[in-house]
Formats: sequence, C-alpha cells, structure tokens
Amino acid sequence: MEPQIQRGTARNAGLFFSLPILAWAMYDLANTIFSMNIVSRYFPLFVTETLGQEDIMFSAAVSISMIFIALLSPLFGVLIDVRQKKRPYLITFTLLSILATGAIGVVGQMLGTHPSILYVGLGLFILANFAYNASLIFYNAQITDLGSRAEMGRISGFGVALGYVGTIIGLLAITPFVTGGVPDWVSTLLYLAPVEPGMEGGVNLNAFVPTALMFLVFSLPLFFLVKDRRTAAVDGQAFQGSIIKEGYSRVWRTFKSAREYKGLFRFLIAYFFFTDAINTVIAFMSVYAQGVMGLSASQLTLFLLVATAFAVVGSFIMGFVTDKIGSKRSIYVVLWLWVVALIIASVANTMPLFWVTGILIGIGMGSTWVSTRTLIVELSPVEKRGEFFGLFSLSGKVSAIVGPMVWGVITYLLRDYGDLGSRIAILSLLLFVLIGMWLMRKVPDGSKELV
Repeated sequence: MEPQIQRGTARNAGLFFSLPILAWAMYDLANTIFSMNIVSRYFPLFVTETLGQEDIMFSAAVSISMIFIALLSPLFGVLIDVRQKKRPYLITFTLLSILATGAIGVVGQMLGTHPSILYVGLGLFILANFAYNASLIFYNAQITDLGSRAEMGRISGFGVALGYVGTIIGLLAITPFVTGGVPDWVSTLLYLAPVEPGMEGGVNLNAFVPTALMFLVFSLPLFFLVKDRRTAAVDGQAFQGSIIKEGYSRVWRTFKSAREYKGLFRFLIAYFFFTDAINTVIAFMSVYAQGVMGLSASQLTLFLLVATAFAVVGSFIMGFVTDKIGSKRSIYVVLWLWVVALIIASVANTMPLFWVTGILIGIGMGSTWVSTRTLIVELSPVEKRGEFFGLFSLSGKVSAIVGPMVWGVITYLLRDYGDLGSRIAILSLLLFVLIGMWLMRKVPDGSKELV
C-alpha cells in the first residue's frame, strides 16, 4: 500500500510566513518551554531539593506517565484516522497539561510543608506530563494538513527550530520568577512564594505558574489558526461500540498485516534503537558535564544554551536538506554525526574538545526530529497515518526506558573506577546508533515512492 502524499509545488520564503504554519511551529516553542522548565529542570529540583526526596521519586513519576502514554498512544493514533480530527484532542490535552502544571505551584503554596505535598505534586506532574506527551501525537500528525510533500522537511525543521528557541526562552524567562526578580504585584498575582535575600537557587515552586502561562500564550495561535483537513481515504467506518476495544483491534490488525508495511515497521524498530541513544544523552548530558568534565552550574547553563543555539540552526538547515536529498539519506547524515559526537564525548579530556561535542550534539538533536518526523509521513499510508504516528510515539517512549537502564547498570558496575564508568556508558550508546543504522538499510526511501 503506497503513501498518497502529493509532491505539489514548494513555496519559497513565504512558506514560513503562512499563518497556519507559523502558528503550528509556535506550538513547538510552547511545549518545549514546558519540557525544559518542568520536566528537565524545576520539577526534579522541587522533588530533590525543596522536598528533600531521592531521585527515584521523580524517575517513578516520569515512568508512570510514560507507561500510560505507551498504552494509549496507539489508540490516539487510530482516533486520528477514524475521527479525522486532531485539533480538539490537541487543545484538550494541552489545557489539561497547563492546568496541572499551574496547580503544582498553587497547591504547593497552599499546602506548604504538609507531607501530602509530595504525593499531590507527583500526581499532578504525572497528569501534566502524560497530557503533554499525548498532545504531541496529535500535534505531529497535524503536519500533513499544512503543506505538500515537497515542503514537509522545511515545515518540520521550522517547528523544531522554534522548539529549541522555546528552550532558550524557558531557561532565561523563568529565572527572575524563581530568584525573586519580579515586582511584588506580579508575585502576588501569580501566587508566588517570597524569595528571601541570599536564598541559594531561589524558590523552585515559583517556576510552575509562569511556565503554565507561557505554555498557554504560545499555544493560542495554534488553537485558533490551524484547522483539521479531512482526507479522502479513511480506514474503515466509524467506531461501533467500545472505542477502546475497536481501537486496539485496529492496531492489532495492523501488526498482523505487517508484511504490507514492512518498511515502516523496520523504520519504527530502527527509530527505537537510535532514539534510545539520543534520549539517554539528553537525560545524562548535564550529569556527564558536571561529574566527568567538572563544569560549574554557570558553565553548564552556558553549555546548554550553546548546544540549544546550534540545535536551532541545525534543525532549520536540516529541513532544507531533507527536502533536497530525502529523509532517509538525511537520517544517515544525522546518525553519522551522532557516531562522531559519542566517540569524542567518551574520550574528551579538555574543555575545547568537550565544547565541540556540545555543538555536535546540539546539531544532532535538532536534525534528528526533523528527518524522522518527515519519513514517518512519507512511509505511512494516508488512511493509517494517525495510527502510525501513534506507533511512532510508542517507539520513542519505550526507547526512553532501555538506554537509561543500560547507563545506570554500567556506571554502577564501574563505580569504583572514577569517571571511567561514565565514559564507557556514553560510548556504549554508540552500539544503539549503529544497530539503528544497520536496520535503516532496508527502510524504503519514502521520497522516491511518492508520486
């Protein structure tokens, strides 16, 4: 069964000034502010520093939210195909994530030091992170409503680039709220905790309400300007009876007919392996930078900002490269970049060499999501595109479990050998990338199969 995307005629610079495309890309910026401020930075600090709990409490909350996503993402994909609607679900899950995020800050202030704050906070975070990840399934599937096949790479790259701009905004804009650098009336309006003079690191709880508001504001253009576009081909009739039963039945039938989509399933397996390595690097790079290379807190912030800046540039350029040479070839280029970055990171013993690693990782992070999101569009039959976006999400979420486990086991077994354990752990991720590259050999070049 062949994909039905038409190549069409590509627009030039005006592509990025199209209101629906700009609004869609702004959502990448919005959700990345949440990802950076809440998932990567302030909720872990709130659990470990503010509440004095172990890392495992935060890890457990992330894992629980990912389990729910893994269970439900295939169903969400089927909903896209059958209901032919993405926007209502995207808005619903986004608002749910925003409300849960803001509630952590408000309820945290109300409960203060009461013991229940830990479990209430963890519960709200699980809800916020689940809803955020659920929204991405519908968001990624919207890309097919925005342009022709000839424009997919650039549209995807534009979104990823603005997403990493959101990372920079998240890092910089939230600081005055946490450290007490905003007027008193703003603190009162947003229900922020007072920051005492000389308080090291500020008040982590103050990050949640402002982040929720930024997530909302930058999401509004998508809410109002991006419309669903129905496709002519729909896989079967509307749900009869139980949505859950019928939804998973459709997914099971797709797995049983895997021969029809052999190339697509190969890609999903390859994606599992190489994105496993990438997600692990993202999760542990701060730990590696401080523990192995000895970066201070301010140096680490600068390192992350520089890496993010190159991610913006890399993702934008990779959009053009993907449209020029095809998404499969682009993925190979990006994966070779990751091979070089991992090797250098594992042996780097000087700061200049480690900064080179940061630049390569930044470019690799941005470029990976551009080319993979485009390839899933190229290879998916139009009547099952939502379903395969759900499976694409499932592959990525499950992969986020294995790599960190491998890293943890290696560093634990080699804990008596200084930083050798961390160096071997980051080098071990090379195996995941190479397996992914090997599996990509028999994945069809989607750009050649399109009419």
